[in-house]
Amino acid sequence: MAHALRRALERLPVLPDWITFAGNGEPTMHPRFAAAVDRVLAVRDAVAPAARVGVLSNGLAAGSPRVRDALRRLDARMMKLDPGPVEHVNRTRYNAGALADAYRALKPYTVQAMVTQGAGWDGSSDAALAAWLPLLARAEPDAVHLYSLDRPPADPTLRSVARERLEQMALAIRETLPRATVEVF
Repeated sequence: MAHALRRALERLPVLPDWITFAGNGEPTMHPRFAAAVDRVLAVRDAVAPAARVGVLSNGLAAGSPRVRDALRRLDARMMKLDPGPVEHVNRTRYNAGALADAYRALKPYTVQAMVTQGAGWDGSSDAALAAWLPLLARAEPDAVHLYSLDRPPADPTLRSVARERLEQMALAIRETLPRATVEVF
């Protein structure tokens, strides 16, 4: 992987501003994620020292000491924490409080929150927002990026939430987290 990154960077006419761990699947679930971070940072330092390195993560492995330490070595951490029932939103059950605590250990970081509606549930409802805000406060992000679907999802039962509702939710987030930067996309 490091060799491929080095070759790709050396072939670019202009070096990138960012190198980001993302893609199909969760990057932090790779058994050698920490080693991958070290290798990418070494290539970045050698070939593109002005580039920053970040991660887009669902965060479920953020409580692991090895993963947390690797995440801390990155320039930016964009971690998922979506409103709504976790078994519907993320299709997996997890301890949201433990996730929020693990996120606090990654400061500074950004929460990326996708707000959707599904069959029988609504991540943008007043009830979902009221349940999510204390969790968000517990996580103490430095920034929150709020967005909804921009293209058809793999699950055809999911629906987008209107920008106006996202803006209303952003106001509530700003009241809960007055020091955080909150943006709607």
